[in-house]
Amino acid sequence: MLPDALAPETRRIELLLNLQHYAEAEQLIRIALAQQPTHAVMLGWLGVCLLNQHRPAEAIPILQRAIGHAPLNPQLHGWLAESYSAAKDFFAAEAASREALRLAPEQADFHGLAGMVLLRKHRPKQALRAARTGLCLDPAHKQCLTVQARALADLGQTNVSAPLFAPVLVDDPLDAFAHANQGFNYLDAGNFRAAQLHLHTALQQQPDNAQIRAGLVEALKNSFWYYRLLWQGGRWVTRLVRRTGFFALEADTRKIIAYVLQIPLLFFVWGWAFAHGFFSNIGYLSIGFRLLLLTPLGVIIILTLAGALLQSITLTLLRCNPQARPYLSSKEILASNCFLAGLGVLAVSASARFAGLLF
Repeated sequence: MLPDALAPETRRIELLLNLQHYAEAEQLIRIALAQQPTHAVMLGWLGVCLLNQHRPAEAIPILQRAIGHAPLNPQLHGWLAESYSAAKDFFAAEAASREALRLAPEQADFHGLAGMVLLRKHRPKQALRAARTGLCLDPAHKQCLTVQARALADLGQTNVSAPLFAPVLVDDPLDAFAHANQGFNYLDAGNFRAAQLHLHTALQQQPDNAQIRAGLVEALKNSFWYYRLLWQGGRWVTRLVRRTGFFALEADTRKIIAYVLQIPLLFFVWGWAFAHGFFSNIGYLSIGFRLLLLTPLGVIIILTLAGALLQSITLTLLRCNPQARPYLSSKEILASNCFLAGLGVLAVSASARFAGLLF
């Protein structure tokens, strides 16, 4: 236990954590830890502060120290799982969430956490089971409801996932959490007007939430028919790749496989060009380059560039909409500016060429 002299500070720290004033709470926690550096709860609170300030790499060793002093505290393992997940180390996050569940299987919080980690590992069936187990313990558990909705959407059951949060909104029509999840469910289901309505309402309640803002921008982009085609195509490719089990591998393993596959792909392109004689005569290089674009690598390059161009056009059109403009991020505005600058260069070049033809 902390010394009695620090009891008022402990209550103040708890209040700051409840109010989400993490930077101020961190300062007080470090002062307390200077007097009692092995206090597991204080170390855990420090990890929570770092995690919520988007510093998971710093939170992980702090929480590991806390667990070293209190290995049977399930909450510490849960916070460690969240930190690993934020750092995108999903294998370590899964191990930590399993340990939290082993220590406290009766708590719905840890079932929801395990389900969220499984979702990020692209294992929706297992995530759905974890969420439903948690909902049996607490039918109104928000994270379990979220995981259930996201898992159903990933499994293609968007019609089932879309109305899951309607009962929550009946009880509290301004619940930002329910509106955000309902908006993302409608976004997955392709009902973009309903998604805009719910995400806009959620963003009014939480104006600094970057995830809700990004979802609202995606819903606004889908008001353009050509972007809807791009969106659906991207989702189809993502689901196709996920079925291969590639994303179930560890991140480092995926990188190694990607690098190894580049070598035979480059040899294939070079061999295809050489077999068609495009390197035997310099005069045929331009023709060979154009035909090279018909190879799988060329198709990927063309589709990537076309997708980036459509993204830039869509962002530029949204900037012309006074209702959508405030929701664009600085990066999205920069992409639109680059597109407009490119159009300006093309216009000047075309004008100069036209003037040269006239004079």
